[in-house]
Order: sequence, then structure tokens, then C-alpha cells
Amino acid sequence: MKKRLLYTILSISLLTVMAGAAIAPALGVISAHFAGRNSLLIQLIVSLPALFIILTNLVFPWLCRLMKTRTLALTGLALYVLSGAGAFFVDDIWLLLVFRAQMGGVVATFLAGMLAGISWNYAFLVYLLGLIAIILVAALSGSCLDRPLSELRTALESRT
Repeated sequence: MKKRLLYTILSISLLTVMAGAAIAPALGVISAHFAGRNSLLIQLIVSLPALFIILTNLVFPWLCRLMKTRTLALTGLALYVLSGAGAFFVDDIWLLLVFRAQMGGVVATFLAGMLAGISWNYAFLVYLLGLIAIILVAALSGSCLDRPLSELRTALESRT
């Protein structure tokens, strides 16, 4: 059980890195697609998720008290998948930035670069990897994830 929890936490941690970095290899083709747009808007595609991660962290302590760990994790992961892969379906720079703002790995970066070779918007499909983390969190039924986040740390520390 402890190893499954560790793998689940690590899979979620990978997604944090992917939030901004995975799309970086596709910026050239994205920029070409949105030719004539301000280059700052293209740069925001990578940096906007980090800004919104900071803003989200301001409300996170309140959410931790309000929701159980599993509910919080599954909600966040679902938003991650929807806003990351949702950018595939838009062809407007402003909508693309909205999806990227909502988001707030080496394999993912490589995969995004390969997908961008097909078309600029295919690179956003890399965020479907978040489904793996959703499955791992959901599979830990009856575990310490059914408790508040503050109790999770105590439970993990008592097992070591």
C-alpha cells in the first residue's frame, strides 16, 4: 500500500513539471501558426501555468480543510487533464491562454515535440498523461487518501 501511494504521489509530481515545460518544444510551430500575434502571447503559453500555480497556492490551505485528499487530488487532476488537453481543440490564442492559465518531464517534452511535428495543436495531447495519475489516485480506495491532507502526513510518518 505504501509503495502504491508513493508511486501515486510521484506521478502527480511529474505533472507539476509538465504543466509548463511539456509544450516548450512546440513553441516554434505554435508561433508560426499564430504569426502576426504579439510574441509575448506565445511566451505566456509556457509561463502562464506557473503564475496561476502561485495564485492557486493562496487558496490551497482553505481547500485542504474543506475537502478530503482524494477529492482534492481527483478534482485537480481532472482540471489538469481538461485544461491541458483542452487546448488541442482551440484555434484562438486567447482561449489557448485561458486553458494554459487553468493548469495552474523529459518524456512528455519529447512526446510533445514529436506531436508538434504532426500539427501545432497535437502537442497539447501530452496532457492526457494526467489520466494515469487520476487512475492511480482513484485506485487507492480505502487508503489514507480518504482522510484530510493534514492527517495524511501523520499517517505516512508513523509508518516509517
